[in-house]
Amino acid sequence: MIDGSTCNGKVTSGCGQNQVSVSAGAPTTEFSLGRAIAVDQATHIVYVPVIGDSDVAIINGNACHAGHTNGCRASILPLRMGGFGPFATVDPFSGTVYVGNNGDGDFSLFPDGKW
Repeated sequence: MIDGSTCNGKVTSGCGQNQVSVSAGAPTTEFSLGRAIAVDQATHIVYVPVIGDSDVAIINGNACHAGHTNGCRASILPLRMGGFGPFATVDPFSGTVYVGNNGDGDFSLFPDGKW
């Protein structure tokens, strides 16, 4: 996690700090963790597809951000996806999260912010 106000293209004073990471799945293989996350800009919920388990981990961005890392714990969404989800995206207009399912060419969807 990087504080963009102190580590960016113009200000680098905060770039040397130890960065916080959040475990979002059991790293049993190189394919265990999510590949492409989605962030709901309105609710600050972070969705992380867990490849290899058909799960989606969620992180509360309001409780987990630069300057406040005590709330950085991922939980697993209580829904199963239809396959290993390599990516997720949020449609802010419909309030829907889409997670791609590998191999079968379709996707899973669920309401955003209900967790």
